[in-house]
Amino acid sequence: MLLQLLGRLHIVFLHLPIGILLLAALLEWMGHWKTITIPRQILTLHYAIGSISALITCITGYILSCNGDYADEAVNYHMWAGIAATVISALLCWLSYRDTHQFSRWGAVVLVLAIMITGHLGGTITHGEGFLTGFSENENEEAQGPEFHITNIKEAQLYPDLIKPILDSKCVNCHGPSKKKGKLRLDTEEFILTGGKSGKAIIGASPENSELIHRIQLPASDKKHMPPKNKLQITSDELQLINYWVDSDSPFDINLNNLPPSDSNILQLAAKIVSDSKINDPIDQSSVMPATLPLSDLAPPSSQIMDELMELDIVALNAGKDSPFLEINLVNVSEIEPKHWAVLEKIAPHIVRLKLSGLKITDSDLNNISKMTNLMRLFLDETMITDDGLIHLSKLSILEYLNINNTSITDAGINTLNPLGQLKIIYAFQTNISIGNLTNGAKIEKGGFKLPMLESDTTRIPQY
Repeated sequence: MLLQLLGRLHIVFLHLPIGILLLAALLEWMGHWKTITIPRQILTLHYAIGSISALITCITGYILSCNGDYADEAVNYHMWAGIAATVISALLCWLSYRDTHQFSRWGAVVLVLAIMITGHLGGTITHGEGFLTGFSENENEEAQGPEFHITNIKEAQLYPDLIKPILDSKCVNCHGPSKKKGKLRLDTEEFILTGGKSGKAIIGASPENSELIHRIQLPASDKKHMPPKNKLQITSDELQLINYWVDSDSPFDINLNNLPPSDSNILQLAAKIVSDSKINDPIDQSSVMPATLPLSDLAPPSSQIMDELMELDIVALNAGKDSPFLEINLVNVSEIEPKHWAVLEKIAPHIVRLKLSGLKITDSDLNNISKMTNLMRLFLDETMITDDGLIHLSKLSILEYLNINNTSITDAGINTLNPLGQLKIIYAFQTNISIGNLTNGAKIEKGGFKLPMLESDTTRIPQY
């Protein structure tokens, strides 16, 4: 416990030699340039204090490196650079004491270079490659979220095509080549199998016994929560997929097209994760289902119907744990046909969220949607609907959210939805709607947002 504390004090002590020795080097050259007169005893004292604090920093740094949280190669370079800076500072202290001006001046230049190299290597260990320039690959990946390169979800492999991009984006920054917290690396199959301080319960064990799953599920306020609360988090869909991966006997050899029938929902889940990753906004509130689903004694859809949905490339996911309701997304359907409507009609009461964005949906198609009596969220953006078709939606008594961006809807059409008492928000960017609210209280967002005027916006800059 005491050694761990001493190791962590490295972060405190390292600033002392940096500041003291850089000041000593500056004073050394200011004395040479006759800018100020510096007594040699003052410089000797600076070098002495700097070299002693540098030695303490090296010792605490070595103790910190022994916990195995950082890559050995990166630590070794940083350690030897730090030792070199410490030796140079001690040598300069001796030269200053002997009043050897010529050598101490150029030695101060070498010392500054040694400090810069040591600091750069330390920053690389802590923050990753490219931190100094601000173009760290890890940082860019993390800001953007996982990037999937899948052309056909049915031909994808679970680990390389789905799990690895998630881990690379959200975990490898702290558990990778430069930094391996808890002696755990998640960047390659070999290191994943090796595990970390907590053992090998990453894969091949039940999710209940996996430390990886446990850390992800901890509250964000918990210091052991992964990823840290200021980083991009694992989504609920991603966690569900990771759960399946952890629970697998051969986690690196799973092809989605060879899943057993009992695991067919994993293919649907993977399709949703990939489609959601294409959304620019990493926090898409419109995709989050309300906490309260409709009260119903519906039985879950049969496996036969779920197979039909899959055959037609319709993504169908459970809206909640042990819930009979479904979230339907036709993101993988290029053109909707009667066969799609036929299978959707079979599960019409089960659908609480329906996404038809960008499809050639017409007014007659809205009659099919009107049969989905438990529908709560509906996406009709970039479709071909008109005012005449919206009357069909007046039958959706519990509809809460409607997206009709980039359609030809006008005030006349949107007003037909006034009877919907549960409707709260309508997104209507690039439509012909001019009103801001319906009489039922629903808010209509039409874009054109303006920032408030700030005092600095009208500040005049004097001309000289």
